[in-house]
Amino acid sequence: SLDRKSRLKNLKKAFSIQASPSFSDMEILWIVDDICTTGTTLTETAKVIKKHYPFLKIYGITVAGN
Repeated sequence: SLDRKSRLKNLKKAFSIQASPSFSDMEILWIVDDICTTGTTLTETAKVIKKHYPFLKIYGITVAGN
């Protein structure tokens, strides 16, 4: 029910890594989201992951979009 501006603000700094998975032997990581309206979930998730694992190439895919 949030508008675009509110959704963007709502997800800023909403994600964190609680346990450090070992991605040292990986080059590519895919983030899967069920629906994409603003792309903020994928973007913010990728930022957090990239901060901890700068060597990863991160791609996103969604099942549906708005």
